[in-house]
Amino acid sequence: MTIRRRRVGSLTRTALKFAVMPTLLLSGCAIDQRKKVAYDLLYQPDGFENKAAFDAVVRARFARGTNVEELRAFFARNLGDCTSDEKNRVVCEAPIRTGACWARLMKIDAVVEDDKIATISVLVGGIGC
Repeated sequence: MTIRRRRVGSLTRTALKFAVMPTLLLSGCAIDQRKKVAYDLLYQPDGFENKAAFDAVVRARFARGTNVEELRAFFARNLGDCTSDEKNRVVCEAPIRTGACWARLMKIDAVVEDDKIATISVLVGGIGC
């Protein structure tokens, strides 16, 4: 019994190169480590928050003069809630991680003037049963 090998023509090989190469270039060579880099900046090796980093990031993201609605929208997107117990004060909380009987939370207390953030304080911590 003789096995015949079929030869692929040069036109077919060229077509394959043009079909495969862009796919490899567009998907195989790209990396996106934004989430990992952000996590490594915000968390210590033991998994707990780097409180100084959290404080700096929140203060940069919601700097003096930022519209308070941006703060409210951020917390709404991240399963949090904001309340106003005084006309010029907004307090927001959001869970960072939760378990059956514990939670890690981020709390922001902002003093507001003319719907703009004037000062902000950041608290990151946990609660449990």
